[in-house]
Amino acid sequence: TRLQHVSVYKPFFLWSAIRSLSPSSLSPPRGPMALRSFSPAASARSVHPSLTAASLLPSRTGSIIRAPGNIHGGNISLGKHMSSLSSSSNYVRLQEGVNAFFSSLLVSRNSKRRARVLRCATIEEIEAEKSVIEKDAKERMEKTIETVRASFNAVRTGRANPSMLDRVEVEYYGSPVSLKSIAQISTPDGSTLLVQPYDKSSLKAVEKAIVSSDIGLTPNNDGEVIRLSIPQLTSERRKELSKVVAKLTEEGKVAVRNIRRDAIKAYEKLEKEKKLSEDNVKDLSSDLQKVTDEYMKKIETIQKQKEKVCSLKIVGIKFYSHGNGSGLLGDGRRKSCWYEEEIEQNLRWCFALNSILHTGSSQYQDIALLDTKPFGKALVLDGKLQSAEMDEFIYHESLVHPALLHHQNPKHIFIMGGGEGSTAREILRHRTVERVVMCDIDQEVVDFCKSHLLANKEAFFDPRLHVVINDARAELEKRKDKFDVIVGDLADPIEGGPCYKLYTKSFYEETLKPRLNQGGIFVTQAGPAGVFSHTEVFSCIYNTLRHVFRYVVPYSAHIPSYADTWGWVMASDSPFTLDAEKLDSRIRQRIEGENRYVDGETFASASILSKAVRKSLAKETQLYTEGTAKFIYGHGNCTNIAST
Repeated sequence: TRLQHVSVYKPFFLWSAIRSLSPSSLSPPRGPMALRSFSPAASARSVHPSLTAASLLPSRTGSIIRAPGNIHGGNISLGKHMSSLSSSSNYVRLQEGVNAFFSSLLVSRNSKRRARVLRCATIEEIEAEKSVIEKDAKERMEKTIETVRASFNAVRTGRANPSMLDRVEVEYYGSPVSLKSIAQISTPDGSTLLVQPYDKSSLKAVEKAIVSSDIGLTPNNDGEVIRLSIPQLTSERRKELSKVVAKLTEEGKVAVRNIRRDAIKAYEKLEKEKKLSEDNVKDLSSDLQKVTDEYMKKIETIQKQKEKVCSLKIVGIKFYSHGNGSGLLGDGRRKSCWYEEEIEQNLRWCFALNSILHTGSSQYQDIALLDTKPFGKALVLDGKLQSAEMDEFIYHESLVHPALLHHQNPKHIFIMGGGEGSTAREILRHRTVERVVMCDIDQEVVDFCKSHLLANKEAFFDPRLHVVINDARAELEKRKDKFDVIVGDLADPIEGGPCYKLYTKSFYEETLKPRLNQGGIFVTQAGPAGVFSHTEVFSCIYNTLRHVFRYVVPYSAHIPSYADTWGWVMASDSPFTLDAEKLDSRIRQRIEGENRYVDGETFASASILSKAVRKSLAKETQLYTEGTAKFIYGHGNCTNIAST
């Protein structure tokens, strides 16, 4: 009964569907054929004389059997697969054959068109398209970063910087040329620019160009050179500059966003051309967003550096007068200039200056070179005194010579940090040394010290020294070679600074120790080691190394410019057995020239700590980890080196 009920419209529906696929060749059934119903005994031929089981039904192997011409006419019979519709099972088999028939027709008719329209790119093609678009986006973003940095450099901040004159153009022999192309520009101190034209006849033209520019400085032409004095910024001007910097930052970010937008449009165009699928575009857009975020962070980093310079407070370097307010003392002498550093919350250390030789800033830290009255030239990074000309030999001889002298035959040395070159200088005095790798993260500090610290100039040009600009941890992790001695001449572990992770147990254990040869020695500066100050980091670093190496020796010495006793820690899996006499013997055999501080007896006494410090080190239980890191008082900033 069910079959009789539905079979009334099946033949006509079937024929209508076939006609829609091939209207030119087929005509709909007419007369009684259109509404003829199937009875259980009806012949399958009554469906239509042009249809056969070969074209409608799947074969035993599951494939559709279809002879050429079946669609466009020709007598087709149901054959042995379905001779009648005498049972419901046969009807179901017919229905399956019809479904397969339509599926085959649709695929056959549209396969070429679909291949042409729906084909998606291969992985290689996707990568090629992505590479071209992403490369273009990155190049444009890099140019945006350069533009932002150049714009920031042109913002006057109270510090002398040659880049302040980058946009000054001089009328030279009838043509406008950049000032820096016809003159040497230098900074003899932190508040003066010196412009020395290669052609003295152009002095007047240079002076005129500076006056007519928008830098707001008045040139002083003495007939040989032009001097530009940089006035200190008022608080109102600093606020204005902060707004200017914020505006330039936003302009840079907008430019980066526009580059991202253009790249996404390029992806969408490829999608419309059917070269990329919608999922491909989503994935590529996600990757592009990561690149965009990376460049946004770069712009923000540059902004923070510039804002820090713009908002400097006059704290570290001060001028003192005695009541007349004129800038001169009662006897006509100029008032004094002092450097001041906060050692603890309630303790500051200061000394008089002759002059500020140079100030600047890098990607990582602020740099200043001061000419001090008691200690000569002094290098200051991030507002913390690093070394002074008069007593740096105490620090660097103590850091280098004990470790190299205790080693049987030190040939290959690795320095973590040491950008000023003094540590390399002392190491290169050892006749056994064949190669020294100095790895410092800050290229600008290295270049600065190479130019300004004349005592280390010879060391920088020694062929045994190889300077690598990289993070020390990353450099040691990627290197396959090993070293006899590794020296840690790092900046102090200051909260927020880049170096504290290089004092951790995990770094010593997993990265540093595997890079030492058998019998190798590690030595590091370990911060203040005075009776009251040794608990800051010295005792913790010592205890951490005790858990990594079998033999650990702490020692200390007083450094006048630091206003404290300083500590070092030497560690190895081989024992330290040399007495004072043997150390002196090795000094004579191995070291060129005479030490100013370290000899056998000096080291022997340096390794005997005071009772209070010894007891404290013996009781120390804290390990230096990233989660439990201890820091020296202070923080990384440049507020201590601005001049008034």
